[in-house]
Order: sequence, then structure tokens, then C-alpha cells
Amino acid sequence: KLAGPVLLLHAEEDERVRVEHSKEFEKAAKKAGKRVELVELDDELHELAKEESRVLWFEKLTAFFERSLAAPRAAEAIAPDEVVAPAAAAPESAPANIERGEAL
Repeated sequence: KLAGPVLLLHAEEDERVRVEHSKEFEKAAKKAGKRVELVELDDELHELAKEESRVLWFEKLTAFFERSLAAPRAAEAIAPDEVVAPAAAAPESAPANIERGEAL
């Protein structure tokens, strides 16, 4: 019942979860016509101990999000002049930082 694309990461030397679990998931998802990608890291452990593995993972993750979350068509993007300005004041129950438009 996957509703969207899935990105899996698995280290070949993972001592906690066998890599076969991710391979089986990938195979079943593809058979069901779902979008799934598996990134396998050779000579790596469950916790991604090597810096180059973490960098590669974040590069793969960033590319996955860019592909998966991109607007289907540029025409659907909101033009800057179409953005609706926030209300002048937040409800009385809102914290002070929200009333000023600050990040939490």
C-alpha cells in the first residue's frame, strides 16, 4: 500500500539487519509497480561509520527529494505576486513568537 516513492539505504556489512530484507522489499515493491530505489553501501556498517558513506547518503537523499517532491509542471507553481500575505495578527492563543512571524 505504498502511496509514494521509497528510498532505501542498506549497508552490506550491517550487523543488525540483513541486507536481504531491503532487497526483498525492493523486489516486492517493484513487482507491485511502485517506485523504489535501493542504495547499497559496500564495506559499511548499520550506523554509517564512514564519512564518505554519510556524504553519499545525503547526496542520494537530496537527489531523491528533488525528483520526488518537484512540482509536476512549472505552470502549477505559485507566482510571487500570488502569495497571500499572512493575517495581521495571530489568534490570542498563539505564542508570542508566532504572532511576530518568527520561526519556532
